[in-house]
Amino acid sequence: MLLLVLVGCAHPIEGVVTSSTGGPVVGAQLASPGCDAVTGDDGRFTVQCDDAPRTFLVSHPAYLGARVDWIAGPLETVLTPIPTDPGVYVAEGASLTLLAPVAMQRTGDDTAGWRFCLAADGPAGASVPPGDVRLLDNHDVDWRLFPVGADGCMYTLQHGNGEWWTSPSTAILVTRSSELAAGRSWLQVHLEVGEYALVDWYAGSPVPTRGGGYGARRLVVR
Repeated sequence: MLLLVLVGCAHPIEGVVTSSTGGPVVGAQLASPGCDAVTGDDGRFTVQCDDAPRTFLVSHPAYLGARVDWIAGPLETVLTPIPTDPGVYVAEGASLTLLAPVAMQRTGDDTAGWRFCLAADGPAGASVPPGDVRLLDNHDVDWRLFPVGADGCMYTLQHGNGEWWTSPSTAILVTRSSELAAGRSWLQVHLEVGEYALVDWYAGSPVPTRGGGYGARRLVVR
């Protein structure tokens, strides 16, 4: 009787993880089923894996994660640092784009009510495909997310019974997926094709700027 025993062959994998700004990434984790590694002080690693090809998930708390396919040879990965400057960033793939401020003006009066609209000549804003949009909020001010209408307006105020203000505008729910540190969070929101505004917010209303307008950021989904 002939007994056949199949034994997986070990594949040594060597590689390096570096930062897009230059230099090694120390302590980056590379994970694949049954085959994990951590980079050393020089950003390099060596690991033995039983099967090839493989897909590694590369992660580090200070960098955007990456998914890397390996077949043979050295594995080299470049990670993008997560920014620490205040603001709201939109993540797409391995890139982060800061949402630039855009002017928002208020029109109307205390009788007819007030409308808050984006300036027509403002910056185009970041553009992302529809679906689940990932945001990095390096907290500078609180904000709310509103859809922008065809007239460029996204928020209105009107008197309830003449004694207080009400608004028919409804903010879009944004959920926090994880917290990096105090005031720094990953957020996620599902958005369909359209234009949206992140409106600087305080105590139930948009925040005026020193220049006389109101603070907002534009996000385009197409």
